[in-house]
Amino acid sequence: MIAFVILGLSLGALGHVAVHAKRLEVALALGEAERVHRELAEQRRHLEIEIGMLKDPSRVIAIARDQLLMGPAVPGNIRQIGAALAPPGKGTH
Repeated sequence: MIAFVILGLSLGALGHVAVHAKRLEVALALGEAERVHRELAEQRRHLEIEIGMLKDPSRVIAIARDQLLMGPAVPGNIRQIGAALAPPGKGTH
């Protein structure tokens, strides 16, 4: 009879230890996931700032003018393409 009590107590203690070990494992995994989330959020913030800088109209104009040697459009060089295909105000979506 005492052997069954000791066996029951031992199994209960082992169960408690196993639950506690699993809790620690989950806590460590959660901490790692939170760390990765913080790093990704910081990377996203940096990328959003970079996108804002890259889309700056003055930067785009400077690249078009200096690197691509583009200038303002001359009215004689502007041509309508597809005007006969789509009625005015209607897109080809």
